[in-house]
Amino acid sequence: MISKDILTIGTLTIFLGATYLFFNTLNSLGNTYGDLSENLARMEILFSILDTPPEGSEKQTSVIVTPHIHAIEFKHVSFGYHPSQLVLNDLSFSVNKGETLGITGQSGSGKTTIIRLLVGFYEPNTGEINLDKVSLRHCDLATLRHAIGIVFQENLILNDSIKYNPTYFGKCQYNFEMVNPCFSLS
Repeated sequence: MISKDILTIGTLTIFLGATYLFFNTLNSLGNTYGDLSENLARMEILFSILDTPPEGSEKQTSVIVTPHIHAIEFKHVSFGYHPSQLVLNDLSFSVNKGETLGITGQSGSGKTTIIRLLVGFYEPNTGEINLDKVSLRHCDLATLRHAIGIVFQENLILNDSIKYNPTYFGKCQYNFEMVNPCFSLS
């Protein structure tokens, strides 16, 4: 078309530039739409998390756990993170004030799971956990967790003062010690 003088080089340049801008704008709109769709999906997940009721809010009556627990009892407790694979099967034991119970076992045998059940992170599939003869299912989780202190196997020392390190996890009026794990009521 340029050789037949139907189209000039200037007109061709303007046409190619306009075509480039048009398709560049379409590409940009497509990318923006993709980003918007991705962010909307993320927002749906975020809102579903925010709409989840707090732990224990379904409990009608909660017992306030005192900072002085005198007995912990596991009665025929069974639990599995997947219902078909039990980590704990018909576990029963009790620890009274002044007693110490040490639990040992291979990795994956359920030692940490016992602690997670005791502080209410999970509920047992069957059986019952009692604190001073009150079912853990009826205890207020915030008060329960305030009454129990956990000492982990791994030492966590923060780059701060000696005073700040022990108070990092909050002040506990009652200590529940975990040393691979070991229950000690004092």
